[in-house]
Amino acid sequence: MIDLDPGLGGYLRMMAFFVVTVAAGFLLKRVARGLTTGHAAGAGSAQAAETTASQATLRPLKAGIAQKLKAFAGFQILLLTLAYWTWIGFATFLVILFAYSLMEIRALRVSTGYPAGYGFRPLPAYGILVLFALAIVGYLFAASSDPMRGNPVLAFLFLLVAIFDGYSQIWGEILRGPKITPRTSPGKTWSGFLCGLACCAAAACAGSLLVFPTPFPPATPPDGIGRLLQSTIEIGLGVGALAFLGDISASWVKRRLGIKDFSALLGAQGGMLDRADSLLWLGPAYFIAVRYCHPFQY
Repeated sequence: MIDLDPGLGGYLRMMAFFVVTVAAGFLLKRVARGLTTGHAAGAGSAQAAETTASQATLRPLKAGIAQKLKAFAGFQILLLTLAYWTWIGFATFLVILFAYSLMEIRALRVSTGYPAGYGFRPLPAYGILVLFALAIVGYLFAASSDPMRGNPVLAFLFLLVAIFDGYSQIWGEILRGPKITPRTSPGKTWSGFLCGLACCAAAACAGSLLVFPTPFPPATPPDGIGRLLQSTIEIGLGVGALAFLGDISASWVKRRLGIKDFSALLGAQGGMLDRADSLLWLGPAYFIAVRYCHPFQY
């Protein structure tokens, strides 16, 4: 039997794993920025000036890295903790997220600060809210039958989403290259997406061995460790792809409205919808998997 209730030990291992991955990503980003600065200093004057101008343009977007890290870590720790321990606390958190998201859309509806040629568009704006509501329903109905218990497996999936989010952005900034959807989300590159998927799959394997085993699908004898690793790689790739789909869906809505973020509630992190966009498609997929796909039922 696979233990679906690892208790305090599993929670501490999960949070330690999260802290290590965040710290590693932060260090990787700092090293990459140092290398970029050194390259700009050694380049020709024209190229160096162009690089400096580009950095000056991007500086407002990258300002306040400590604030970004604090908001990201705070949101993820709260999400992981509630999903792991208590359904009712997790449900309350999601309802609060949706309420703030609804207020963000309502504020956009009455806003007069849109760029020329843009404005509030009800279909995409309310459509993203409907998708968020469906995701919440999917999470809550598939999470747990006991309101006082959480779902460690769901917390594990949220951990993978956070890893994909962070590392796809970091590797995209380092490697750059062709953009996936230049008009919808100029910051998304193929290098970042693929490296993010690889990191997500690797984290799924490492997490299944170091945190607690995932039952998607059950890795019991005679399958053994090989089947466990194969299933977790598949899960990591799937979670990363769904997280990207949620991110790009929110980006499409923002481009249609002509805005950068849904609000400034979280400062450099944007609004609640900006912070939760990677969860939009995972919820419906998770619900379908655990309710209707036999290999994923537990």
